[in-house]
Amino acid sequence: MEPYGKMKARMEHFPAKNPNPVLSVEKDGTVLYSNEAAKPLLIEWGVETGEKLPSHIGDIVEGVLCRNRPEKMEIKVGKKVYLVTFQLLPEEECVNIYGFDISDQKVLEEKLRESEKKYRIVADNTFDWEFWLGPDGRFLYISPSCEQVTGYTVREFMDNPDLLQEIIHSDDRQEFLQHRHEFPSHHSVLEFRIITKDGEIRWLRHLCQPVYDGKGCYAGSRGSNRDITERKQEEQRVRRYNRILEGINWIFSNVVQAKTEEELGEACLSVALEVTGSEFGFIIEMGADGLLHDVAKSELAWEQCRMYDRTGHLYLPRDYPVHGLYGSVIINGKSFFTNDPQSHPDSRGLPEGHPLLRSFLGVPLIQDGKTIGSIAVANREGGYNHEQQEDLEAIAPAVVQALQRKKAEEKIQTLANAVESSNDAILTKSLDGIITSWNSGAEKIYGYSAEEVLGKNISVLEPDNTKGETKHLIEKITQGERVQHYETLRMKKDGTIINVSVTLSPVFDASGKLVAISAIARDITENKKAEEAIKIAHENLEEKVKERTAELEKAYESLKESEKSLAEAQRMAHIGNWDWDLVTGEVYWSDEMYLIYGRNPNEPGATYRELLNYIHPEDREYFDSAVNKWINGEFHRIDYRIILTNGEERTVHTLPEVIFDKNDVPIRVKGTTQDITERKKAEERIKTLANIVESSIDAVGTLSLDGIVTSWNKGAEQVYGYSPEEILGKHVSILAPSHLNKETLELIELIKQGKSIYQYETSRLGKDGKKIYVSITFSPVFDTNGKLSAVSFISRNITERKKAEEALRNFEIARKKELHHRIKNNLQVISSLLDLQADLFKGRKTITDSEVLKAFKESIDRVLSIALIHEELYKGKNIDLLNFSQYIKELANNLFLTYSLKTDVSLNFDLEDNLFLDMDTAIPLGMIVNELVSNSFKYAFPERDKGEIRIKLHREGKGKCKINGCKCADFVLTVSDDGIGIPENLNIKDLNSLGFQLVTSLVDQLDGDFELKRNNGTEFTMGFSVIEKDKSGSS
Repeated sequence: MEPYGKMKARMEHFPAKNPNPVLSVEKDGTVLYSNEAAKPLLIEWGVETGEKLPSHIGDIVEGVLCRNRPEKMEIKVGKKVYLVTFQLLPEEECVNIYGFDISDQKVLEEKLRESEKKYRIVADNTFDWEFWLGPDGRFLYISPSCEQVTGYTVREFMDNPDLLQEIIHSDDRQEFLQHRHEFPSHHSVLEFRIITKDGEIRWLRHLCQPVYDGKGCYAGSRGSNRDITERKQEEQRVRRYNRILEGINWIFSNVVQAKTEEELGEACLSVALEVTGSEFGFIIEMGADGLLHDVAKSELAWEQCRMYDRTGHLYLPRDYPVHGLYGSVIINGKSFFTNDPQSHPDSRGLPEGHPLLRSFLGVPLIQDGKTIGSIAVANREGGYNHEQQEDLEAIAPAVVQALQRKKAEEKIQTLANAVESSNDAILTKSLDGIITSWNSGAEKIYGYSAEEVLGKNISVLEPDNTKGETKHLIEKITQGERVQHYETLRMKKDGTIINVSVTLSPVFDASGKLVAISAIARDITENKKAEEAIKIAHENLEEKVKERTAELEKAYESLKESEKSLAEAQRMAHIGNWDWDLVTGEVYWSDEMYLIYGRNPNEPGATYRELLNYIHPEDREYFDSAVNKWINGEFHRIDYRIILTNGEERTVHTLPEVIFDKNDVPIRVKGTTQDITERKKAEERIKTLANIVESSIDAVGTLSLDGIVTSWNKGAEQVYGYSPEEILGKHVSILAPSHLNKETLELIELIKQGKSIYQYETSRLGKDGKKIYVSITFSPVFDTNGKLSAVSFISRNITERKKAEEALRNFEIARKKELHHRIKNNLQVISSLLDLQADLFKGRKTITDSEVLKAFKESIDRVLSIALIHEELYKGKNIDLLNFSQYIKELANNLFLTYSLKTDVSLNFDLEDNLFLDMDTAIPLGMIVNELVSNSFKYAFPERDKGEIRIKLHREGKGKCKINGCKCADFVLTVSDDGIGIPENLNIKDLNSLGFQLVTSLVDQLDGDFELKRNNGTEFTMGFSVIEKDKSGSS
């Protein structure tokens, strides 16, 4: 070896205050040099400069020299972790060791691992399909939810990077590819359809955002795919309902706008075709002749429904016998659809020249419980289903009401035309005599136009000699009397006095209150002049006048009744109609309009400026813009808010129509306005409740009173495995085991009796046939009349909780048995020790107190060695395995404190790390250490100032285990001291000492062997094999 001075000079090239450990080691493992920062490593290795490194470090040095290749390893010293590099110096035949403190890096790595672990836990358990993509577009991670959404496993997506693109619906694929082409320039969200593995179409919301590394380079992307199929279906349902409501509003608005029943029928049919997506259709009514008659027929139907007559000529049929598919709807009074009309049992075939019917849907028109006609549509692309049937059934009542209202209007119009064309003067006046209506016959008789006389008192027609007569006649009417053919004198505009025959009749409002008086006056001047000459003819004429008067009165009553019905219909539907004359500025409002806006009915309809004051400030600009568009020919319906005079906020829906003159100049705007406040509130409430129910992880649904499943949320699908399509309409017993198939009906009976069912625990069957445990709460559902109509349920899956409770019960039972077994074994060991101790005193007549105390002290030490095992077990997390190395240190230190020696004795440990033994091995091995260390304390150091006891336990290699499949290892336990030793001629097996008897017995119990050496003290070496176990207890 080179002189230390030369070696020290060679080390001078190292920095004097290097903050990192630096060492230089000779090829035989001797430490030549160490800086200050390397001292923790030397202490960890138990050496100093000039001494050899431990064998495991020396082996690495030797390997670096042999292979001429540097080596690295991590070494933990206290709380610090060093990355140690072994670097060869060939010319010096030595190895330099450099250490770098990587403690902070290790802490960061641990935090990163923990963070990644938490994220993966979240990603693996979320309902959304999470994914990470590398910069090459391949998947780095996919959450297990992908299989629940698509039916394809994580492995299938990882093996085929294009699988997502392949399962996207063909109609949405191009948009997805365009989206991918633009990515990663921006964060993006895309909604598209996929076709799952079992062929089902589902909607996904695809969210993806780019990820960049610390240098700003694109490192891939991360995102999620959320199943939004339920939301899309709900949106479709809302669109359906809105389309139906718009159709109904359109139908009712056309009641006013349509000039004939045929025009109204065409408007109704256009709604039916749009709602159902049909190619053509017709509306028919049952006539008094027993035949069906066209109300409306689409243009395509006019062309495709022509038939050949017997002469071979085409004609358009308008009357039909009640048979065939549409006849079936009339006869049965029920809706039905077929997507194979030719094979339907009610089909009568098609007439010559009629195109093929691919599909058919018919809905009856019912009034007062009687079928009066039907709506029939045909040839929808893809055929019909219950959705189109329900939509058409929803608008059918509106069609019936609209058609019947139009018939009534036409009757009213007929009567009005009769009144207007009459040669008699027909007018109405208020109870105070103000003229309120004036027909052309009155203008001819009296010479006044309507503009000249309306609003004036009836007395303007009275000559001076009849003043007050009209007032007297009005009093008679108010008293319930009738005035018919009352002959009197009247004065025309030019002052001419004429003879008239007047009939007065009361006019009542909807509540039966007298509000006006109608008058029919006939000019009988010429009749009076020829009265004597044509007396007989006059009498006949008077009779005809009476008949005509009665007819007119009847017509007038019918007219008022129809007006009353229209007003009532508007009130029920909260629909008012209005008319705005752009030329004169005059505005007409129906009664319902006044109710909707909370305006005084005695005031005229609101002008445009007044109307704007009713509009909510936030909607005023929108409303004004819409009106301008109407006037410019852009017609569209609008919803907006209004504020009543009492401060109440309401929402209304307005449908306009603009009338233009021959020069396309707007002259009039009319339309309908409907109060939709309650509908809007109901829609919001329904939407909120639906979102709450749908987002619940519990199973939420409803049952009919006879146990039929009528609603089913996503949580129910997750709990039971059935989709809504599979379970709706089925009996709830499908979810129950055979012995509980009547349980739900029994619980429903309790609900009917007014009892509550809260968190009722029972078992159910999933779709896969597996039994699950659930906690169910049942609640009653009442209809608008307060009648119990259904039962709602909330079901929570408690299977895992039940399993955990059962496992805990079994664990507690096993633990108690194990505890009793251990106590019994320990007491047996203690009993045996005491028996052996007592045998020492058998046959002896004299026993001193000191001998008894010594025996008890030794027994206490042996019992404490066993107790210490249990104490160490309960300190640890695993009460079945003992960290034996730690236990030996505790045991030896306790013995050191027990034997108060005058000699300065030190304990030296060299123990295998993390050696975990079970109770069957730990107790006998612990007692052996207790006996050997106790003997050294008691006998090794008499008359000595200093002494050392060494305990070494290390692994020798793999052992031969007698149990198949287990991991065994051979160990060597050495307990030695540098005391006076045991005489050479003494055979340990012949000793009668209880301690050595125990050691010999316990070594045999462990199936081991031992050797006793007497050089420079006493050294006891024992070899044994054990089954190794980790901290979890597995071998």
